[in-house]
Amino acid sequence: MKNTLIKSALLALVVSAGSAYAQDEGAPQRPERDRARDRIHVPGNAELPTDVQDLVDQFRAGRDALLAQRRAVLQSLGEGASEEEIRAALNELRESSGEALRAQRDLARQLRKEIRQLRRDRKGDGTGDGTGTGG
Repeated sequence: MKNTLIKSALLALVVSAGSAYAQDEGAPQRPERDRARDRIHVPGNAELPTDVQDLVDQFRAGRDALLAQRRAVLQSLGEGASEEEIRAALNELRESSGEALRAQRDLARQLRKEIRQLRRDRKGDGTGDGTGTGG
């Protein structure tokens, strides 16, 4: 009986101390993400083959053009636009630039495929088959 009472008291002490500590610390803060950062990250010191670098440049140019169109549509609506008007304008933009969006997605897929192949070649023996077995 005495042993159970001591264990219960210790458990209550540990739980209350833990909750007090958690209240003092608060919720962990997430680091802020840089939304403007490129989704396809290429380190500045990376030496890419010219064909892959051309794909990266083409992707970035296409993305910048699409973002500029979006900004122009939002600016044309003005600050007094309702949420419904904004949503309708963005849907219309999405429909009108659908082919450009598909081309951008295809380009991103192709770029990821090329970068994966470069990684395989770098890790393997350089044969390009991705097996790393050599010949």
